[in-house]
Amino acid sequence: MGDELEIEYCGYEARNNQTICTWEIKLASGVDWNDLDSLKEWTENKVNLGQYVGIWFKRINKGQFPPKYNLNIRGIGEDGRCAFCRRFRTGLKKKTKDNALSYSEIGKCDFE
Repeated sequence: MGDELEIEYCGYEARNNQTICTWEIKLASGVDWNDLDSLKEWTENKVNLGQYVGIWFKRINKGQFPPKYNLNIRGIGEDGRCAFCRRFRTGLKKKTKDNALSYSEIGKCDFE
């Protein structure tokens, strides 16, 4: 794996009155699936999320390295998902800094 964690905004989709935002995360050495999952859980506990918010990862390049995941965030209206997204990305940035890695964020959320 490389020494740069990369997160790229892929856009959003409106479906059945819900908005689904997608980010692609390319992991770096020193950051693994368990780190992503732990950070997701920590962030969910810090942010007041609405009852219809759904947040999940999907591995998009099984068997290839570096691992890449889509982070999908689904919700309705002002339900805390944007606060989750900002805090999660800040946590990723801190994790890479703590491991002396580079952090690259490509694109900007349409809702910021």
